[in-house]
Amino acid sequence: FLNERLVLQLKEESTILAPVFQGVPFLGVRVYPRMIRLQRAAWTRLKRKVRQREQAYRTGQLDERGLVQSMQSLLGHLQHASTWRLRREFFQQAPRLEG
Repeated sequence: FLNERLVLQLKEESTILAPVFQGVPFLGVRVYPRMIRLQRAAWTRLKRKVRQREQAYRTGQLDERGLVQSMQSLLGHLQHASTWRLRREFFQQAPRLEG
């Protein structure tokens, strides 16, 4: 189908055919038939970015509007995965910014 109909070819060395229950990695998440889970490395990167943005705000390198926009962008990516409990726990434990 790919070759005949869509005129596409898969790279043999890069193509992995795996059972669907293992999920498909895509943009920092793993996609399963009924769920999307955030990969551990993506969660670690996100926490580091949040801390960096908070530090930039505290030191005046980032204004309040920039902080809000940056956080909305990071959280927007997370909302596509099954991360409600993860986000809630992270932000309950996060230090409050004073401004």
